[in-house]
Amino acid sequence: HKTIYQEVKNVKPGSLLKYGLESKKITETLWKKKVNIFSIHSELKSEKLDNLLTESIKEQTDCEVPYGIFLSGGIDSSLITAIATKKLSKKIKTFTISFKNRNYSEGKFANKIAENLKTEHFEFFFDKDDMIDTIENFFELNDQPFADVSKLPLILLSRLSRNKIKIALSGDGADELFGGYNRYIWIKRLSLLSLNKRIFLKKILDIFDSNKIESILKIYNYISKKNLIAYPDEKIQRLKNIITFESLDSFYMLSQIKWHDKNPLIETSKLNKSLYDDRNKKNINIDNFILKMMKSDQNDYLIDNCLVKSDRATMMNSLELRLPFLNDKVVDFGNSLKLEEKIQNRKGKLILRNLLSNYIPKTLFDRDKTGFHVPLGSWFKNELKDLVEKTIYNKK
Repeated sequence: HKTIYQEVKNVKPGSLLKYGLESKKITETLWKKKVNIFSIHSELKSEKLDNLLTESIKEQTDCEVPYGIFLSGGIDSSLITAIATKKLSKKIKTFTISFKNRNYSEGKFANKIAENLKTEHFEFFFDKDDMIDTIENFFELNDQPFADVSKLPLILLSRLSRNKIKIALSGDGADELFGGYNRYIWIKRLSLLSLNKRIFLKKILDIFDSNKIESILKIYNYISKKNLIAYPDEKIQRLKNIITFESLDSFYMLSQIKWHDKNPLIETSKLNKSLYDDRNKKNINIDNFILKMMKSDQNDYLIDNCLVKSDRATMMNSLELRLPFLNDKVVDFGNSLKLEEKIQNRKGKLILRNLLSNYIPKTLFDRDKTGFHVPLGSWFKNELKDLVEKTIYNKK
């Protein structure tokens, strides 16, 4: 829990610091969480999760102020919205942030889901002018470096939603609990190949230009009316970077970082945290390692990135964010599941998909995971080019 400042640390999650006026000492008290044990037949687990999420949503919406849901159009927020719509006795407000360039937006999916669930839906658009306006306060908000650019549209979404609600619910935490990230799927597929075969595949990928591959996939997507791979250029480059991993730990590290060239500012050796010492082991249980990845993501990536982003973006706009998936019973239930109950047939969040299909048609959500992407590359080359050059070359 280090910060960029020497001798300054973050307070650990689930802990309380007390300063004694007389002793002049700081004492730390950790929350002793009671672990919920689940022993349920596999056929009843979806029903159990439905009940747990319903209970969590009811608890988090038991308030006297107006509330709503951030609906991205993905599985997580759609499930929260679906349960709230069906189980609560009032019309639900939903909010989506979109880009006018629909290639970067899940707004069209959110609109269809909101229409199906009959929510009171609001769609806001984030453009270059909003980015310029938002980024002026970005650094004061963060206090230290923060590289997740999706925080910018989230700030705008929170600001505009605050005019109608005081509490927002979102689907944060589901990816880490139920296997939503692509790296959980990629590692199992790639680990079946020897290092020599993966090196050979890397050479083949290097021959083809990423832009050409992206164009081919976009043509396929258009003709087939299917989103075969969302943001193929980014994923192809990420695959090139990780495909020659030498150990499971190195795969996990490489799958999380975007700096793959040697840089004096970045000590990648310090980013590697061993989850599984596989240097001298031949028979490694890959399923157990993937579950360890999920647990590590809960303790690190979720806490230090996702929750920092969402908490600061909402609180700067006096909007309280609540997360049904991070209810302690839901967390314990998610961590009690076997890998095959989370990931099957190259798709993650299996139990969430099955549960959501009880509420809305699969055609509304059964697609490749996209995440929330900001078209920075396009803006930096076009609309924001002058601002970028002015900032970079400013000698002050």
